Amino acid sequence: MKPIGKALKIANHNNQCMQDAIDILLTAYRATPHSATGVPPGDYLFRHGYHSDFPRQELNEEEIAKARQKDQHQRDARQNETNSSSRVQLPNFSIGQSVLLRKRQKKGKLDPLYEPYEFDIENLERNGLIAVNRHGT
Repeated sequence: MKPIGKALKIANHNNQCMQDAIDILLTAYRATPHSATGVPPGDYLFRHGYHSDFPRQELNEEEIAKARQKDQHQRDARQNETNSSSRVQLPNFSIGQSVLLRKRQKKGKLDPLYEPYEFDIENLERNGLIAVNRHGT
């Protein structure tokens, strides 16, 4: 997160405590309304309201549901905008084709992005495909 790095650099430059700088940054972040939901993250997380310098706001279940609905609407709009882009290309997979699969979890920064072996497409489904490697997984 860039703001944390910036706060730490400023604290280091001013010979201040790093933990105090992080606490101040997180307090401000948790009390600022988020653009997607319109609700501060601290109030969203702690339903009784988040203690800060700003007025304390208690959220009921209706307001939480409205914030979630607004967030989901914005996500859907972004996804539709991205998918309708002229740069999006539908994949043309066929059964028996060899593909490389991206690793789900990397152990470290220097690990490769893809699995070290190829997978053969066994079945095409509506939301994806089934691929099997030579070892049967």
